[in-house]
Amino acid sequence: MAGENDLIKLYSERILALATQLPPSSRLDNPEASVKKRSPLCGSAVTVDVKTENGRVSEFAQEVKACELGQASASVIAHGVIGREISEINEALETLKQILKTGKGTPP
Repeated sequence: MAGENDLIKLYSERILALATQLPPSSRLDNPEASVKKRSPLCGSAVTVDVKTENGRVSEFAQEVKACELGQASASVIAHGVIGREISEINEALETLKQILKTGKGTPP
């Protein structure tokens, strides 16, 4: 279990700053794809809508009901996903899964 100092580091000023940069929650009309994920541990929920054009994300919206860490994560995605190739996003997802599983690797 994480110690108190680890928790303080986790909710650092940077995490809180990213959380405050989360764009307002919204949904797309007629999204090409939509998914909702909920964390069974804390109850945080995120719904993502996306549209693509020529293999790239052309529109993105999300509805976020999460703690600061979840909001910060959603903020990073929201500010970096438009214009990205779907293959690039899938590669980043696989890299993240590997890092979380093994603790080894370098984020893209």
